[in-house]
Amino acid sequence: MRNLCLMAGMLLLLSGCMVANFYVTFPQKDLEKAAQQLEFDVQKASPPAKGGHSMIDLRGFWEPQTLFAQVVTSEPKISSSAIDEAKARRNGRIPNVQPFKNKGAVGENNVGLLEIVPGASLSSAEAFQLQKLVRDENRDRMLIYQEFIKINNMTKADLKRVQAAFAKTQRENANSGEMVQNSDGSWSAKK
Repeated sequence: MRNLCLMAGMLLLLSGCMVANFYVTFPQKDLEKAAQQLEFDVQKASPPAKGGHSMIDLRGFWEPQTLFAQVVTSEPKISSSAIDEAKARRNGRIPNVQPFKNKGAVGENNVGLLEIVPGASLSSAEAFQLQKLVRDENRDRMLIYQEFIKINNMTKADLKRVQAAFAKTQRENANSGEMVQNSDGSWSAKK
């Protein structure tokens, strides 16, 4: 009887330490809409201001405060400090990436990443510069995709769906003549 009480007590103690995770699944059209908004933000973003210090205002700290409840919506969240910083870096990279897109040396692939197009004719200096640009761009894109999943309580298995939504948006936003990768892996100039 004593062992049974001990086990029941341990079970009760351990159950208080349990954590429940809730994951959200969004329809693909909602992911595509969020991708369109994020990519639009990248195109119009300006780099964050540097310097300056903010002070914490403690006036009224001890006074009673009104509490607000967060409204839950069915639309995915598209902003966090990590996403905003990555968007600003991507925006600053546009002037360096665009000439390579215009040459057809780099394009939007079918998984939401920038990719050097096979057979691109580049000097060794250009190839080196482009490889670094692609690596940096894709690092920020993956950061955005992973942070998007995190802030929306999605599972890691949703990464492919998120990338597909962004890939669709990036191919749609490509300028005429820029290279895009089709779903079968072949490359073509956007019409």
